[in-house]
Amino acid sequence: MPESTRDLGYLAWKNDLAWMESQKTKEWMTAIKKENTAFQEALKGLPVNSVQRDLISSGKSDPWIWKEWTITHAPFSPIQVWKRGSFQVSCWDADISTDRHWFAAAIQDLNGFERFVIHVYSLEKKTSPKLHHVISSCGPHVRFCKNDLIYSKSSKDLRYDSIHLWNSEGHDIELYVTKNPTEQVSVGKAEDGAVYVIVDDFVEKRLGFISDSVLYWKTSHKKDIFVTSFLYQIFNQRCPFSEEPLESMSLKAGWAVTRSYGIRTLWNLKGSTPTPQITVWGEISFDARDPYRLSVSDMRYEPYIVNVKKWVLNNPRAYPFPMTQYRDPAPTFVVFPENEIQGLLVSCYSAYGSPTHMGGMVHHWMPLLLRGWAIASVCVPGGGDHTIEWKEKGQRENRKIAIDTLRKAVEFLQEEHSISPKNTCLYGRSAGGLLVISTATLYSGLVGSLYVESPYVDVLRTISNKDLPLTNLETREFGIGTNPVNILATQEWSPMEHIPAEGLPNLFVIARSDTADLEVFPYEVMKWIWRIRGKNETQKKLLYIHTGKGHFTTNQRYLSEDLALLDQWNKSPDNISFTENSAVRRKNRSTKYKMAMSRKNRKNMTRKNRKDRKDRKDKKNSPAMMGGRKSTRRARKHTRRH
Repeated sequence: MPESTRDLGYLAWKNDLAWMESQKTKEWMTAIKKENTAFQEALKGLPVNSVQRDLISSGKSDPWIWKEWTITHAPFSPIQVWKRGSFQVSCWDADISTDRHWFAAAIQDLNGFERFVIHVYSLEKKTSPKLHHVISSCGPHVRFCKNDLIYSKSSKDLRYDSIHLWNSEGHDIELYVTKNPTEQVSVGKAEDGAVYVIVDDFVEKRLGFISDSVLYWKTSHKKDIFVTSFLYQIFNQRCPFSEEPLESMSLKAGWAVTRSYGIRTLWNLKGSTPTPQITVWGEISFDARDPYRLSVSDMRYEPYIVNVKKWVLNNPRAYPFPMTQYRDPAPTFVVFPENEIQGLLVSCYSAYGSPTHMGGMVHHWMPLLLRGWAIASVCVPGGGDHTIEWKEKGQRENRKIAIDTLRKAVEFLQEEHSISPKNTCLYGRSAGGLLVISTATLYSGLVGSLYVESPYVDVLRTISNKDLPLTNLETREFGIGTNPVNILATQEWSPMEHIPAEGLPNLFVIARSDTADLEVFPYEVMKWIWRIRGKNETQKKLLYIHTGKGHFTTNQRYLSEDLALLDQWNKSPDNISFTENSAVRRKNRSTKYKMAMSRKNRKNMTRKNRKDRKDRKDKKNSPAMMGGRKSTRRARKHTRRH
């Protein structure tokens, strides 16, 4: 049974719900059953099927066709489906040998845990792939270096600490192992076919390449490492043709992507001078095995592909919603419903230097948009939306900066668009859940609801427990219990330690987790839910704990249930919007005023100037390719931008 008191010598605190941490007792199973039953009861009578139809009808991305294989990505999941003829396999990653005789796939545990085995298949042209070999205790990535399989080995849950080579003769060779518990290893493939190795601790990386069954290190530990075709360079956020940080690049295909405060720019490197082609409110992704095909996820458009061989853009289809973006107090991207705003959902992540991924927000939140919600995505320090300094500004003892930045952004949106805190919801998953829960806890009354998935919420007790899978690995991201500076800084904002004695009775909560989650154990969210329930509870706290889904529980059905619950709560009599007498004044919410505009500038602008600014902004954001930028026409419904 876990000890209820955590004593670090210089700091001690007690947690009377520590008994949950074993997740094995009869009381634990009873608690899960009770929470799940209450969640299902709350769903009765809700139009979940209607919400799901609206979700399914939104944008879909095209599959990737490569070497006779069709590769599709499961929605809201890292799962890929590789298919050739009648054969298909669901995996986290897969690759094919140079001679096309071998196919390998990293397959997740069927019970949902992030534990992987590698299935190696022999390929014949006229027959289905045949399972040849199985490798256990592996990482989620596989790559062939010519005909040798390169993969990471796992010594324990979520700990990928060695690189191995397997060849067709059946020999398995260890190429590298790290003894540093804060480091993780991974493999990837460069566009020239070479296989590279990255050693990463969320702050510094080390790069090596494999040749003739030997791992050659090309760099020492650096803060930013970039891999290009035939030429391996360390850019350290310096870009020779732009002031913006360089995010990705292909010398073979002749393109580069820079990023600045959440906006990506695609550059054409062919010719004497690099030229910008499109700006993207979202992400530009690619696979080095086919660098001529770029997948664009832009919140303004349905997903589309750019073929850089011809630099052709096939008129992406625009979403029929007004949109805007702000720089201050934080880079914020907002999509509005076509009519009066009924509610506001703000999503945020900000961890590990990962980008915010606002590109798919319309697809993800389509049912809410159709029901009158505005959706915002906020970039705060700690994420990968700008520079290295931006990322470091929100890590470890600096995380309070990220919390305060999110709070300021929410307050700005509420005032700018006349949204009551009661009608405002914060959404976050995993480390994003920690951010939004901390913000809502420290600033009581900021929002009326939280929607969280697998939230990392018991941070202080987690970073002081080395037995948990990610505690040591995430030392440079969240800190660790052996460092008093980390602990004392974290206790200033750690949400579990700042819940008032009366709980958070006025906060509506929807939360999901899973018993197979190894990244964030479900006891964390259970402890949090129990603590925030006050004796005089006025809003529900709904928690569902799945079995066999792992860290990525979301699917279309579960998301539809959550959105139906959220929309019902927002429109319930117990959650009435601010009246005309409220301290937050209402503004004209016609579509005329939904372009990006500060309050000061709007006050000083004439109608003509507003129109001129609107036209210039539309032209600037239009993804015209190669040559002049075309003017656009904006209509309330079914707009199309070229």
